[in-house]
Amino acid sequence: MGLWKEDDYVDGIKVCYDDNLYSKGICKTIIWYPHKQAHMAISGGTGSGKTVFTKVILSSIVHSLSNQKVKTDEEKAFSSEELAKLSKDAETHLDNPSVLMALLAQETGMRVGELTALHKEDIDDRFIHVNRQQIKDGNEIKEVPYTKDERLHPHNGRYIPLTEEAKRIINLANNISGESLYLFHDSNNPDMVTKDSYILNLRRRCRRLGCIPTNNHAFRMAFNSRLIEMGFSSSDRALILGHEVQTNEAHYSLTDSRRLEDISKKFLLTHYSLT
Repeated sequence: MGLWKEDDYVDGIKVCYDDNLYSKGICKTIIWYPHKQAHMAISGGTGSGKTVFTKVILSSIVHSLSNQKVKTDEEKAFSSEELAKLSKDAETHLDNPSVLMALLAQETGMRVGELTALHKEDIDDRFIHVNRQQIKDGNEIKEVPYTKDERLHPHNGRYIPLTEEAKRIINLANNISGESLYLFHDSNNPDMVTKDSYILNLRRRCRRLGCIPTNNHAFRMAFNSRLIEMGFSSSDRALILGHEVQTNEAHYSLTDSRRLEDISKKFLLTHYSLT
């Protein structure tokens, strides 16, 4: 495949086409990116005709795109209706570790890499200790002993209080056949589920159920909204969710046993009063 070449700017959107694809007669392909860049290849026409034809197509598409509303943070989160759809659908697939991971993401706001690398020993009867993640190093998928927000400020991870629903999900995952260090693994396979596998499963389910967001981050956004509704401060939400930018050493220096107990009591008390 040839390199995408800059063609023009239309209504502030950078448009590109690939000469090699074009010359091979590949059918029209248009890919839009969030940062307002379009890649496309068209078949038919040569020379200046190609350029004119390209710009005619792009102009009509760009006009439509420019009128689209940019999603707000709230719109990027799963709505309560979408969460209900996903939860109901999950009940028919409780033998699938990726489905169980999505349920736990809904209850905890954990990142994809944190879910996939979660050890059984990281969980007790009250908390999940989030302190590792799955990463891809070249072609190698591996686990590292830190979370995304700990690259600059190591702090032994974070603790998320367990609701009764989270405990139910964990029990279901523990019943997956086969021995493994990991909570989520395929039947009789000790390896952790890969991030790509989980992401693909979630995307397919979201599209089938008509959910607009199709990514795990929408669970984090929705969970953060729940914490706001519960009255948690920004620093307390950061301690539960693990924010890379908002949290810093000052926040994490306060994670002593007393504060963790206070957060847990408030989380569980408010959670059950809202459900």
